Amino acid sequence: MSVKTHFMKKSARAIVFVTILTVATILIIAQNRNDEEVITAEQINRSIQSFTRLVTPQTAESFGLKSADQLKELKAGKQFKKYMIGLDDVKNFNTGTNINSILTELEAVEVSLVDQAGQVQTGIEFTREQGKWEATAFGLSTDLKRVKDAQTGIADSVFKSSRLISIPSLKTTFLMTGDGATSNFIILENNDRLEFRKGSAIPATDAIQKLKVVANEYNGLPD
Repeated sequence: MSVKTHFMKKSARAIVFVTILTVATILIIAQNRNDEEVITAEQINRSIQSFTRLVTPQTAESFGLKSADQLKELKAGKQFKKYMIGLDDVKNFNTGTNINSILTELEAVEVSLVDQAGQVQTGIEFTREQGKWEATAFGLSTDLKRVKDAQTGIADSVFKSSRLISIPSLKTTFLMTGDGATSNFIILENNDRLEFRKGSAIPATDAIQKLKVVANEYNGLPD
């Protein structure tokens, strides 16, 4: 083999490698954008302006704020695409069930508004109707309040890579990391009966198995 031929083959391999690496990088960036930045910065900024007009010294606390002026100091934080698990899915869950199969993706995104330290203070919920995302709720939702209350005990890297999972019938919310068999639920509230400790991680399948006990006792009536 000539030196020229060897060089050409080596160059070809290098080009293929760079091409694969570039494509992979583009896919990862696109995936992250889809997962974490569903709502554009322009939409968020417009919605924050609308939010500002709603907040008064009298209503600030109802939005999760300490004062009306606090909103001016906040910035957009993590976007949480929302997922739900139904009561029947909890009741019928078996150890071999793929956790992904019981997740229902909602047409909703919670955009957290955070302080300079990155701590969640309040938020804006966006929902998609007829293909368009619109701000439909302002303030600290029940799900986001649970996230806020647990955030200081959760590693920043875990927090940023998580998804928001709610089980409305059981009034329970988790952050989920990983995927499928490797997924974990991050506990957001203490529950002595279920041995849930705020800020700790538990395999998602184990968490659902524990919740089956509560789900099977649920009678569908309000508390």
